[in-house]
Amino acid sequence: FFFFFFYFVMFCVYKPRNITSAGCVARVKRILMKGMGLNSPRKLKVGHGGTLDKHAEGVLVIGVGKGCKSLQDCITGDKEYLVQAQLGISTTTHDRDGDVVGVKDPSLISSNMIKDLLPKYTGAIVQAPPLYSALKSGGQRFSDLARSNGASTAAPSPRQVVVHSLSIEHFLDGLREAGDNAHDGSDKRRWSEWNNHSAFSSTEGFNDAIVKCNQHSGSFPFKAVLLKVACGKGFYVRSLVSDIGADLGCGAYVTHLMRTRVNNFTLANAIPESEWTYDTFKEKMVGEMK
Repeated sequence: FFFFFFYFVMFCVYKPRNITSAGCVARVKRILMKGMGLNSPRKLKVGHGGTLDKHAEGVLVIGVGKGCKSLQDCITGDKEYLVQAQLGISTTTHDRDGDVVGVKDPSLISSNMIKDLLPKYTGAIVQAPPLYSALKSGGQRFSDLARSNGASTAAPSPRQVVVHSLSIEHFLDGLREAGDNAHDGSDKRRWSEWNNHSAFSSTEGFNDAIVKCNQHSGSFPFKAVLLKVACGKGFYVRSLVSDIGADLGCGAYVTHLMRTRVNNFTLANAIPESEWTYDTFKEKMVGEMK
């Protein structure tokens, strides 16, 4: 096990949905400790290079031992995301965890209307982080303050962020059922086209969006857009989606989010949950002598 203490080592895993980034680190650490024959957590330092929301999936960089010192390079480095946004509905958290706070018919929204907005959000821009975030005020997370104090909580201050590129991967109009539930011919075709672009591991976020659409929008059509974004540090994809929805006049929220790259770590390097073993972690580690 001395390998971990004398080497600067990092690797990346594919964070599954419905588990926190801290939860992923804890699982990875347990696997490493067992493989190394360690009994005390204090004997092994393990960390991650940038939080992914609980419902998000994708690249999560792991640092072990002295490798933790360079995780800051990942936190402040460039990242890429694939995000699915539902149009016509707004939520308190800008994702599917939040309460619905706005509903407006997106019937007139087209792909070109969204495309015309994208230059506004490309380059160096000023962005307001979401209220429900891990950012802190007075030592407390804004998300915790918001849950305790509600709408009276002061929002995080806007800050400058950088978006290197932003594009529409696909635009979906009128879907009623997703995945195995798509029995209608037009739904099957739309879903197949969307699924070929999205690469998400589950239809859970999609089905949740359809439920919200049916519950809150009445006869409004189901519209969604798939965006690809490359950005620098401190950028919030949820804020991007909410801001675009506000500019369109119909609102929007994130139904699914995948991080596809952190610096040089990509989906191709990310170890899937089914392969989280000591031997696989050791095989995939990269680093140098320290």
